[in-house]
Amino acid sequence: MTSPKVKLLICITPVYGHVMPIRAVATALIGRGYDVTVLTGSDYKEKIEDIGATFVPLEGKADLTEAIMAKLIKNFVAVIPPPTGDALMLKTFIGWIPSQHESVQKALKSLKEADPEARILVLFESAFRGTLPTLLGAGDIRPIGQIGLGVVPIMGLTSIDTAPWKGGSRSDQSEEGRRENIILNEKDKERFVKSQARWEEILKETGSKDPELYWRDVPWHKANRFIQMCAPSIEYPRSDAPAGLRYSGGLGPGLRDPMKSFPSWWDDIALNPQKKRIIAVSQGTISTDVKELIIPTMMSMKDRGDVLVVAALGKRGAKLAEDFVVPDNTRYADFIPYDEMLQYADVFVTNGGYGSVQHALGNGVPLIVGGIGADKVDNAMRVAWSGAGINLETHRPTVEALQEAVMATLDDPKYKKRAKEIQDEMRSYDPIGVIEQSIEEVVRAST
Repeated sequence: MTSPKVKLLICITPVYGHVMPIRAVATALIGRGYDVTVLTGSDYKEKIEDIGATFVPLEGKADLTEAIMAKLIKNFVAVIPPPTGDALMLKTFIGWIPSQHESVQKALKSLKEADPEARILVLFESAFRGTLPTLLGAGDIRPIGQIGLGVVPIMGLTSIDTAPWKGGSRSDQSEEGRRENIILNEKDKERFVKSQARWEEILKETGSKDPELYWRDVPWHKANRFIQMCAPSIEYPRSDAPAGLRYSGGLGPGLRDPMKSFPSWWDDIALNPQKKRIIAVSQGTISTDVKELIIPTMMSMKDRGDVLVVAALGKRGAKLAEDFVVPDNTRYADFIPYDEMLQYADVFVTNGGYGSVQHALGNGVPLIVGGIGADKVDNAMRVAWSGAGINLETHRPTVEALQEAVMATLDDPKYKKRAKEIQDEMRSYDPIGVIEQSIEEVVRAST
């Protein structure tokens, strides 16, 4: 039941893998009667308006495009030595906050002007930090509360049970492990001194109250609720997690836009008359250099008559090089929604974006993960830790390494069994129901 006069302002970092899962959430909330406004990049105006939400564009540096993000990642990978984590945060998540904050306040003002009696609740996607100044008292217009939605792994939350995010965190709850985690977490804060200093400057500039927390910890400790969009079995346990942390089980099949047209070869996998084992491979929508995983996967299986490789290139209009000879047992297309492809797959080779991991597990498919940058190394480590797949520990594996990993995943039933167990766990949740319950709890607490 929707609360009367409550309007939802949903704030999203304008990157495909962040926008689309939250767009699915927004679609479902609209279907349950909520009035939804979405604040994200101008590139996504049509996709947001298509679901019946009001679209508000981000402004300034916050109005990112996929091309800008791809360039950032390319530069990060290419520079030797790579930029420090501190420098990257200053350029990205910290650097975007002022423009994001201004955009949030403008959106809140617009909603209030349209309906002075409206009570506004903010939902923010976990990488979007521009709602935090408002959460901490900045701005002329205050929402009744804020709820975080986690579409990347929990990397920034300091815990005695985990090592910090540093290109791949780990979980260790032993006494010795906890002692080491404490030391590593303190050292991690030293690595981000400039980011912390800039965060504190932003708080002063915006008139926010300093929460006296490490900047990365703020969303989990200060939001009214923080809903991690996954099953607990694919996230490290934290005995000291904030009370407001919830799990939604992820977004399983059926909550995304269906595929409208299919490649001419689709029956080869949908009907699979020869009962071949199907290896799906994709590198997401940003890191689309096919030489990293897609072509090596094709080549690793090219001599196997019992296998069919299905590749999604990640961008509409994307093509393979004209001189590349596609193996006879490979099918590919420029863009294939994950759920459409993975419902037929036996294994998924991926660079480890959070969405790719969630889609695979939602379909009960074990993973082989090899990626770099953003959250990909952390996702790969969680997949291996959970038992649902193999971590290649590189974004450019050899053909031989891929062949070994694929055959190990196909031949050892433990990976499929574990992926199915997590799929069942995901199915036990009502993800939109978890979010709606949190919304109603925050609304009731504000009256």
